[in-house]
Amino acid sequence: LGLGHHPAEAGWPEVGGGGGAGGGEVAEVLWGQVNAPAEDGAAVDNAEPFAVEGLDAYGARQWLVERRLGSDDAADPGDPAGDASGGKRSPFELRWLQARGELPPGALGAALYLRLVRRAETFARRVPRHRRLEPPTVAVEGHGFRLVGRLQNATDIGPLSYRCARLRPRDRLRAWIEHLLRRAAETETSTPPRLIGEDREITFAPPQDPLELLGDLVAGYRLGLQGPLPFFEYGSSAYAERCAEAADPRRRAGTPPLDVARRAFEGERRPGRVRRPGDAEDPWIRLAFRGAAPLELPGFGTWAERIWRPLLEHEQESGP
Repeated sequence: LGLGHHPAEAGWPEVGGGGGAGGGEVAEVLWGQVNAPAEDGAAVDNAEPFAVEGLDAYGARQWLVERRLGSDDAADPGDPAGDASGGKRSPFELRWLQARGELPPGALGAALYLRLVRRAETFARRVPRHRRLEPPTVAVEGHGFRLVGRLQNATDIGPLSYRCARLRPRDRLRAWIEHLLRRAAETETSTPPRLIGEDREITFAPPQDPLELLGDLVAGYRLGLQGPLPFFEYGSSAYAERCAEAADPRRRAGTPPLDVARRAFEGERRPGRVRRPGDAEDPWIRLAFRGAAPLELPGFGTWAERIWRPLLEHEQESGP
């Protein structure tokens, strides 16, 4: 049963006598209960986790970081040791993560919890103490567009965002867009924005014409509403970064930008190295660009540089 075999396949013996149910019949009932389908007919996943990976690991680490920084989002009134500002480890955290299915039960879960919490505590020491503020509402008008919304990541020490993981291209792009909106709405303070990840910490210099740069983003958004735009998180950012390096006379000629973009688009899975995800893993991208070579479509290089070049020109690194 533990291997998911049907009783007949597992070789359960038939136990006769007394008119009662035989071993095979009992197994049939148990197998049906353990592997009962969900209401929609799909099979229920009843496997217990024995490792913490991917989004589950990131979500657990981020929650542990928030508790150590005193975030209200991670506080729990039922936790007697829930003074997250003190950075104390508590049985509540282990029980909570196990109850959510993010950690396996027993001693294995406790060991994985210690691994997660050490990493979270190391990262939390790099994040400055801060207090979240009510997200300000901004309204920005440019040539042919108007943007209205609330800006997240507002704190008493300036715009701040962080993730207990490597920074992804989307994290940088999101912080850049918020930076442009703050500058365009004239709500930017003298404190530059900060984006902190495990691998790096970045900020942005103020752009001279944020409305023009926002206009490029809006134009790409509108084209994306009309059809699939050949703009990808990993492939496009890698292409633009390689183009910027190639334009620097102080750097030697290296791999062509399109080859770099192709590797980033496909992702890296080499043994002994950190796995890097790629755009090709996204089923929606595979569906939208089926039967085509996405990086060879007209507009791929143009949009990669149009969106990423301004960001790269204003991005400043200050992390480890």
